[in-house]
Amino acid sequence: MPMLKIASKETFSYKGWYSRQRSPPVHCTNSCSSFSSFAPYRANYPLDCTARLSFSGIEIAIHFKSKPIEKEMTPVQCIPTISIASHRVTRLIIGGNPYSGISHHSPAKSKEMEDYYTTRQIIADLRQAEACGINTLLARADRHIMRTFNEYRNAGGTLQWIAQTPKDTEYAELGAYLEIIARYKPIAIYHHGGTTDKLYAQGRLPSLREHLKRIRGLGCAVGIGTHDASILKHCYAEGYDVDFYVCALYNHTRHRELYLPKDREQALAAIQAIPVPVIAIKVLAAGRNKPREAFQFALENLKRTDAMAVGMCTQFQPDQIRQNARVVAELLKTVFPFR
Repeated sequence: MPMLKIASKETFSYKGWYSRQRSPPVHCTNSCSSFSSFAPYRANYPLDCTARLSFSGIEIAIHFKSKPIEKEMTPVQCIPTISIASHRVTRLIIGGNPYSGISHHSPAKSKEMEDYYTTRQIIADLRQAEACGINTLLARADRHIMRTFNEYRNAGGTLQWIAQTPKDTEYAELGAYLEIIARYKPIAIYHHGGTTDKLYAQGRLPSLREHLKRIRGLGCAVGIGTHDASILKHCYAEGYDVDFYVCALYNHTRHRELYLPKDREQALAAIQAIPVPVIAIKVLAAGRNKPREAFQFALENLKRTDAMAVGMCTQFQPDQIRQNARVVAELLKTVFPFR
């Protein structure tokens, strides 16, 4: 990064602005003795940016071409993997709800996520996940995510994708939509949890069998999602042909945004009882639980063949992905080396 050599050691003041594509200017005022003081600002802006500075009556502008954010990350420990069909999947998976503007807090918070997560920002987060040892994304197969993931892959991205079917209100016929999803080469497709719960309540869950068969015919690993521990147990008892399940630790279908400890206990008990890989979601209760405590509690109760998919938002915590990956890697190495 450019440096300015100053003859005197006097501190100078600057008033400047950073600008980057797709965002308004960010104004800053500070005091420093060299341009190296820009490092904290530069680290938060992975895109190209320009700083305009003035001191001693002289104004200059400098363009910074930042390194990709993942290159600036400190590598984390290796995250162990599980098997889903023939694929190795890290026990911490990055979840895609924030990218689709699903906050599980409020409409305003969801809109804030939509505004923040441009295609460029989603790709930056996926690159950060790669650098932190995560090897899989779990995200809904809507048009926005599929196009974004396609762009990420075309640019050399290496994350695997576990695709969640959208809600049943978002497609005319699931069988035809599965064909569209398969074009984007996910390693697995699982049936949307809320829609699974709806079919179960209507007595129509057996209609899923034909769709699961079609997913397998497309060459993808097959899964079923649910928010209800009793439905998870029912699907296993009825012998649905799946390679894995996705189960929420809190019953969003029944309790919506009430995250009850009893729900988590019931979900983890059901997951323990099923000898099939399960990906646990809602581990952090949509950001309501403290990460280390929630990860530790989940890992204490999940099987060694299970994983966690966690939505991570970097808007106000740019290194959240790295921090979560580091905590999970540390817990699996030192606290639960045999889990």
